[in-house]
Amino acid sequence: MTEGLFAVLGALVGAAGAWIAALIAGRASRYQADKQASAAHEQWLRQVRRDLYAQFLDKAREAERAASNAYVAVRMSEQGQLIPEDQLNELHLDCTRNSDELSKLAHSMMLEAPKSLSDSVENFAGLYHLFSLVIEAKATNATAQDLALSPRMLDIGGTENLGIKITQGYYAIAEMCRASIQGA
Repeated sequence: MTEGLFAVLGALVGAAGAWIAALIAGRASRYQADKQASAAHEQWLRQVRRDLYAQFLDKAREAERAASNAYVAVRMSEQGQLIPEDQLNELHLDCTRNSDELSKLAHSMMLEAPKSLSDSVENFAGLYHLFSLVIEAKATNATAQDLALSPRMLDIGGTENLGIKITQGYYAIAEMCRASIQGA
């Protein structure tokens, strides 16, 4: 009888050990699956951000070049060189289109990017919008009051300063995007 009792106890201990081992293995596999799902989600989020950052930086680079072209044309015009009115208007329209597109992308960045980056992007889009208004004023001979601008913005130093800030802002945002993607 004692041997039978030991056999039953041994079987119970063996079954309990197998059950505990299965429970531990189940939890370990659940932990591993959760970890893999989290890593996959982080990778997906990083890819979404990377694509959005690349799209914004491409548009910002295009806008920065358009701003530079518009500035040069306006400057040449102010120095007495003949720049066709339709060329000035096209440059002004390029700046306006870029401003609208940058604003849309800035709103997307607000959803995906860290706050410091989205704030910088919003500032950049605002500066570019202001620059496009200055170019509009110069291309259409509008007054500062017509566009609700400070008269100081229409002098060449104010325009040049905006252009410099746009270029500096582009490079700062590019660096912030890189750091955000790399997790720095």
